[in-house]
Amino acid sequence: MIRAVRAVLSEEPYHSRFTLDVLGWETEKGRHAQTAYCFGRERHGFVVLSAEGAPVACRAGHDYGEAEIRADLDRVLRR
Repeated sequence: MIRAVRAVLSEEPYHSRFTLDVLGWETEKGRHAQTAYCFGRERHGFVVLSAEGAPVACRAGHDYGEAEIRADLDRVLRR
């Protein structure tokens, strides 16, 4: 999943508009994300935050690819 996100974020218009933060499982931010977002039982996934820090898109686990990631990022760009 991280590889797919990185591949999409290497393309424009995403590269100049988004940053990727990978949160470690045992870090304070990682533990917060496990319960704060839609990750469910898997407690991991992909979340896109607005400039204000509110979740705009969220996917649990790893069952998605570049097409879904682009769709989530495009939704943010259309706002």
